[in-house]
Amino acid sequence: MPNIKTRERKIINMRKLIINIDWLPENYAAAHTDIPVVATGSTVEEVKTEFKEALEFHIEGIIEDGEELPEELKGTYELFFNLSTRARLKFIETIINRKALARATGINVKQLGHYATGYKIPRDETRKKITRGIKKLRDEFDTVI
Repeated sequence: MPNIKTRERKIINMRKLIINIDWLPENYAAAHTDIPVVATGSTVEEVKTEFKEALEFHIEGIIEDGEELPEELKGTYELFFNLSTRARLKFIETIINRKALARATGINVKQLGHYATGYKIPRDETRKKITRGIKKLRDEFDTVI
């Protein structure tokens, strides 16, 4: 059994691979900027699972071919999934309607629709406003559950 120092070292040396998830016209899509692996799925959970499986398959192929693993895949790493604004809005709409989100964010329903479809891209401050609104709704749910 490893001692505490070994565990601490493992945690310190663990890399974070940020996987970006976006919403395309009919599915979520996940990709990493430096790794040639892409996955799609109809839900966020499905695309995460598909990406993990595709990444494992990619790593197995590299090893079987006797090639060297890219630096990003050496050692210990953890996957972090980052949803684009469009993907966040699509995901949240499976839980609440746009009108409730508009109330929480202060952004009108039509504008949220433009962001959700990708017709318009929100500025950084607007993205933060959407995130704050989602967190506000979460906090409101916590008071009644």
